Amino acid sequence: MGDRRSCRFASIEPAFKGEQERGQPTVRVGVTGGIGAGKSLVAKIFEKNGAYVVEADRVGRDAVVDQAVRGDLVEAFGSVILDAEGELDRRELGRRAFAGKSANEKLNSIVWPRLAELLREETRTSLKADPSRTVVVDAALLLEWGDPKDFCDVLVVVTASEASRIQRTMDRMGITETEVLERMRSQLPEEKKLRAADFVIVNDAGLDVLKFRALDVWSRIHKTHPG
Repeated sequence: MGDRRSCRFASIEPAFKGEQERGQPTVRVGVTGGIGAGKSLVAKIFEKNGAYVVEADRVGRDAVVDQAVRGDLVEAFGSVILDAEGELDRRELGRRAFAGKSANEKLNSIVWPRLAELLREETRTSLKADPSRTVVVDAALLLEWGDPKDFCDVLVVVTASEASRIQRTMDRMGITETEVLERMRSQLPEEKKLRAADFVIVNDAGLDVLKFRALDVWSRIHKTHPG
């Protein structure tokens, strides 16, 4: 379980020494991975061990509540993305937004600016409330958004086989295999995520093994970045 296939460690220097000098925590941890890899499970394990988790999916739901964002989405994808009550139909939006590269880029260009603003705001607020508490940013698209170090100092990538990821996503979201594959194609290839990682956690052997591997990485991060 603790072999080199389960996680990879790289030496990392503190990324914001000015805050370290003021007694702020030396690390923000980004957790990412392809759809269905299990990144949110890893983030929850970190949370149970003291982290404050900023969930990009939750923040994204807040972002689309913004009337300007909602209006731009309707203009881009049509009123069909709204249900009978005028609320956003996320599955229909997903069908349209992940149907091709240009549609996905259009979605990101509309949602990302507001989402980034909310992510930064929540991270700042959590650091101010408890400077000793590690902040974990749980986000599938950390690398797709640009430089992940804008949001984190240590990048953890969670990986799993494609077959496992497809089945997990179908079970969790209630969507078809075709829809899962469309969403996978909208994300960076797995190998690019792995090359960018400071740590890799392989989610291929059940929850107990995943916990073991995640806690090993958590311990290594805090040996390098004592709070």
